[in-house]
Amino acid sequence: MRKNKRFDYAAISVLCSKKGENFNKTKEFGGARRVLTGFYKWTVNKYPELTIQSINREICLEYIRSKVATFRLNPTQKDHSFITFSIRILNETFDMDIADSETNINEPFKVVCDKCNTEAKYVDSSVIYGRKRGGMRYRCPVCGAHVGTHDGTSIPLGTLADPELQKYRKYVHTYFDKMWKENGWTRTEAYKWLSEKLKLPSEKTHIAMFDLATCKKVLAILGDNKKTESDTPDIDNETLKYHKYVKYYLSKLCKDYGYDLSATTDWLATNLSLPVDDFKIENLNVSMCKRALAIIGDARK
Repeated sequence: MRKNKRFDYAAISVLCSKKGENFNKTKEFGGARRVLTGFYKWTVNKYPELTIQSINREICLEYIRSKVATFRLNPTQKDHSFITFSIRILNETFDMDIADSETNINEPFKVVCDKCNTEAKYVDSSVIYGRKRGGMRYRCPVCGAHVGTHDGTSIPLGTLADPELQKYRKYVHTYFDKMWKENGWTRTEAYKWLSEKLKLPSEKTHIAMFDLATCKKVLAILGDNKKTESDTPDIDNETLKYHKYVKYYLSKLCKDYGYDLSATTDWLATNLSLPVDDFKIENLNVSMCKRALAIIGDARK
């Protein structure tokens, strides 16, 4: 069976023609290229004889739903943002009108209370606080333990917490943030340090996932911790300073212009001639950080 003719380059050209001749110099371009290349690769196996002329709404929606199905197995805010960005890029490229609501990307997840072994209800924050306070929350109908969600998603921030556990998590956040800021670390480096101290995998080392015993253990570790050479991440203070600059100005660029952070990070990696999939600001040296800051500065002009 004949493989379909590669159409992602043509699709990128179509999008560029709609966005304007300077679109390939914008922060969205790298992310858009990643979306359209990923869509093409999916169609190679699914529809071997597909051409760009035969792409329709049903095919685009099927692709998005396949990405959502994978996302829901291991949901992250970054993946959620990229999928919603993908919907927008496919809509703009192929003149579609697919809405987020046509997928189950924002459907509630199954969240079970560790204390009662009861499935939580997905409720408005006003049910818990008596007034609107943030987004939706998961609440145990038996003991009332609850947890919030990441902005604009149905992804739980962590595990359900009763008032006592909520109090201890706030304590941990307060003292943990104070510790890593005083030591001149980044948040990522601090969580890596804490992961090693707790002997937990990095994906489980999040304060919103800690139970009461773990919270008390962390408070004990923070109380005993004195910054030593062995505890200090193997990175100099100047590099740390530039990492913070890049993160700050990249986030500010997104906030000021309404850009998606994930797509803009991909754009930055592309402009630095670095692989998008493995790109992390924490891996940049001072020279690369200065280049990144110059690129971000040019984007604001």
